[in-house]
Amino acid sequence: MRFKIKNTDVRISFSFFAVFLLSLVSDTFDIYLFSFIASLVHELVHIVFILLFGAHISKFSLTLFGGNIRRNTTKIIANPKEAVISFSAPVTNIVIGVVSLFINGKESVFAIVNLFIGVFNILPFYSFDGGRGLYYLITMKFSDNVANIFLNITSITVTVAFSFISVFVFINYNKNYLLLILSVYMILSIIVSLKDHYY
Repeated sequence: MRFKIKNTDVRISFSFFAVFLLSLVSDTFDIYLFSFIASLVHELVHIVFILLFGAHISKFSLTLFGGNIRRNTTKIIANPKEAVISFSAPVTNIVIGVVSLFINGKESVFAIVNLFIGVFNILPFYSFDGGRGLYYLITMKFSDNVANIFLNITSITVTVAFSFISVFVFINYNKNYLLLILSVYMILSIIVSLKDHYY
């Protein structure tokens, strides 16, 4: 599905609708619904700060894996503001998750989903909000080269730790595949990034 809101191209992928329909006939609808709400809040926070800082959004896509925002490149935003844009959404998810835990208790699916999305996205990894925010903070004082080296180190460290946690969770807690899939994605991202930088 594709439509426009003012000058912004909005696209909703077929995979999003397919998983939504599948969840309706399974026991995972509440998890999917809460994940969708948390992801939507996440992207809306990014959008609010992008617009607040005077930039424009040319495209917003909603897929199986969440939202994707593409900005109009004619507006350059200063590094401190870029860092705020990056960190604002995962921090919002974490705050919502913590508040929901206090209100609904540790069994709250909404709290767990928000905490997972927030903590995962704030990790200092290349393509995550935490990685982008860290890059903008470092380049306020140092060169792009220094920022990239530091981000390589943090990304590899986070990936190794996350992979060990994923295997542990997979073995000990109901064969959870999600973390394993995410760790494979992170490993492949590192390989591609290192190849682009050094070959």
